[in-house]
Amino acid sequence: MDILLSAHMSLCVDRCDCNGHADTCDTSVRPYECQCAPDSFTQGIQCSSCLPTYNDKPFRVGDQINAYSCKPCNCYEHADSCLYNSTIDPFPNDHNRYVPSLSFFCNTYVQQELVLVELQYNQLHRKLSFLIS
Repeated sequence: MDILLSAHMSLCVDRCDCNGHADTCDTSVRPYECQCAPDSFTQGIQCSSCLPTYNDKPFRVGDQINAYSCKPCNCYEHADSCLYNSTIDPFPNDHNRYVPSLSFFCNTYVQQELVLVELQYNQLHRKLSFLIS
């Protein structure tokens, strides 16, 4: 009975739990490391968090029906990271509903310029990259 219990525990320890964001993991290292799928935009040894600029919606565990990949923040490619804010997202539980510029805060070295340029962007309806020199 002890041998059977030991074998079962070993199987549970070696099982990959990548939160639905990886197809493979490296079980040769302890703790094992998931090989996060590039299109999930996740990070960590268990793919348990979103990449720094992919927090437009909160992290969700993927399942067999929905991948729930992390979504890019609308920081106009001028941010080092962004933070999701559920208090200003009118649809926090709807992973596929996009709410532009409401659900996150962009942290960047050009934060003050970004606010000014974003106002211009909204008025001119042009890509932000053309407005920043």
